[in-house]
Amino acid sequence: MAAPTKTDIHNARVRDALILPFKRRIASLLIRADIWKNESKPSAKDAEARSGAQERARSAIAEVDAKV
Repeated sequence: MAAPTKTDIHNARVRDALILPFKRRIASLLIRADIWKNESKPSAKDAEARSGAQERARSAIAEVDAKV
């Protein structure tokens, strides 16, 4: 395996700079989803909405991680 060139390092930094804001937003969504999960017993409707939000946050994180 060859050592990374300056261009490779620069491209990796640019990619990370572009993706970082999205990762922060997704992490924020996941934290909110976890807070919802830890609240006292919600109604069935609330539980369904929270479950959907948690699933969307997890899938968004997986999608961004796959692009990195």
